[in-house]
Amino acid sequence: MKKTRDSIKYALCGIKYVFESQRNIRIQLIIMIVTYITGYVLNISSTEWLILILISTIILTLEIINTALEEVVNLVTDEYRKTAKHAKDTAAGAVLTASFFAVIIGLVIFLPKII
Repeated sequence: MKKTRDSIKYALCGIKYVFESQRNIRIQLIIMIVTYITGYVLNISSTEWLILILISTIILTLEIINTALEEVVNLVTDEYRKTAKHAKDTAAGAVLTASFFAVIIGLVIFLPKII
C-alpha cells in the first residue's frame, strides 16, 4: 500500500511541477475550461462530451510528456546539440498536432450549434 501511495505522491509532484513551470499547460487548461463551459451552455451530447474529454486528456498528457522529455534532454546536455533540438521540437510538435486537431474537433462540435 505504501508503494502505491508513494507512486501517486510522486506522480502528483510531477503534475504540480508541470503546472508551475509550463505556461502552455496553464493556457491549455483555461481553453479546456472555456470549452467545457461552452459545451454545457450549448447542451452537447454525451458522445460529444466524451470526445472533448478525450482530446483534452490527450493534449494535457502530451504536454506532460513533452516537459519530461525536455527535462531529460536538459539533464543530458547543457550545450547545443542538433539531436537535442530535434527531440524537443518533435515532442512540442506532438502537442501542437493534437491541439490543431482539437480545434477542428471543437469546430465540428460547436459550429453547427452556434449557426
